[in-house]
Amino acid sequence: MVGWALALEAACGLWLVAGHGVGLRALAPFLCFFALIGLGGLRYLREVRKPFRLEIDAWGVRLHDAELSWAQIEQIGLEYPPGGSPEGGPGDDPVPEPRLVLWPAPAVELPRAADRAYGGRRYTLVDTADLDQPLSRLTDAIRRFGGSRMKRLPAGLMADRPSGTTRTAADADAPTGAIDAAGSGHPVRPGLPREFTATGGNATRFTVGLVAALTFTLLVVDYLRSGDAPVPGPFMALAPLAGLVSWGYTGRAYLHWTRPRRLLVGPEGLTAREAGGTGTVFDWPGIAAVTVATRPADEHPWPLVWAEPGRVFTRDRSYVHDGQEVYRVIRLDRLPGGAETVVPAVREWSTGRFGWLPEK
Repeated sequence: MVGWALALEAACGLWLVAGHGVGLRALAPFLCFFALIGLGGLRYLREVRKPFRLEIDAWGVRLHDAELSWAQIEQIGLEYPPGGSPEGGPGDDPVPEPRLVLWPAPAVELPRAADRAYGGRRYTLVDTADLDQPLSRLTDAIRRFGGSRMKRLPAGLMADRPSGTTRTAADADAPTGAIDAAGSGHPVRPGLPREFTATGGNATRFTVGLVAALTFTLLVVDYLRSGDAPVPGPFMALAPLAGLVSWGYTGRAYLHWTRPRRLLVGPEGLTAREAGGTGTVFDWPGIAAVTVATRPADEHPWPLVWAEPGRVFTRDRSYVHDGQEVYRVIRLDRLPGGAETVVPAVREWSTGRFGWLPEK
């Protein structure tokens, strides 16, 4: 950039002076313009020659343009930008990688522009997609050396206690254990794993679908073999289509019967499976918090899993809130007993991770 700017400036100057007899006074605006381009190029080249550096250790965080000890850092963590297609279909944008962000202590500033959306209190350090090491190594280093300064929970998360105290990242250092019903915060021993399986009506739907599919299939086979319609003409004309629909319904009903909707709450975490689908395991080490909220679209309660920074589950994320990925687990009103039965079991096994936050 610098070389091209200077070369273009010299070539234009020589062409105007030699070919057209233009004086230096007339060239002054053009020379100033190209000089500004050259200076901008020199500044850019100076910045490019400084390689980006990010080091996280027991002392603090070192960048290519600044160094901060942990005493100068209020909070550090990952922020997942909204956007992209969680399904990742053809032509869809991929889910963006998170950014590493930092909140310095009061009166501490970095030699770079702060994020205006946070009133100049937060700085974006790097897009993790540009790093030469996996995201897991970054999160492990922050968790190991940053401790409670690592942003793990969304802002405004309320612990499930009558006092309504705000649960912060410092609660990660508290003894593990479920919060008891009295709200004292003392760990209690979880009971037996709880399984909630919605099996009602699956066998009946499969039987009805199979009978209907066989009936329509036999009608079509008998008509093709004998040439005589065993039922009136209009009904016979619809028999092939009805048979195809019935077999499709029967196949779906069979999957729902053999793989019913299920939620298992136990020592490994939350294992959820929609009817006919495959299960997803949300293991406790990968869960920062569990809340229960209703979806604005259907007003039914869902358990929400707030993933630990850098943790990726086999299910696509549902949305992003306060820079953190959120996963809807399963609709509680479709499980036996509903929210009144399932939520106490989730609270018991969540070992201090259970909280409350209105879903936006």
